[in-house]
Amino acid sequence: MIGLLVESDDYKRFITANLGGAAQPQANAQVLSSIPPVQIQREFSNVVKPLLDQKELLQMANANLRQTRDLLLPRLISGEISVEQFESEAVAQGV
Repeated sequence: MIGLLVESDDYKRFITANLGGAAQPQANAQVLSSIPPVQIQREFSNVVKPLLDQKELLQMANANLRQTRDLLLPRLISGEISVEQFESEAVAQGV
């Protein structure tokens, strides 16, 4: 969840607003203590974690679909596999 915080535009604006004259932000106790309270962090996590889990599942499904496409497309283009074969199987299965 910290990754989401540091990647957010709000956090980047906060860091920019608290920059000193050096190349590094002023990471003093006052600046670091301004993070959200633990309860808000937990509530945020409870809302965001299912979304991140879903994102991971969708990324895995996309990778699987890409791999399937990459295996099938050359065979379809070369004529090694016929689309009609799949259409007739789909009709037979009532899809």
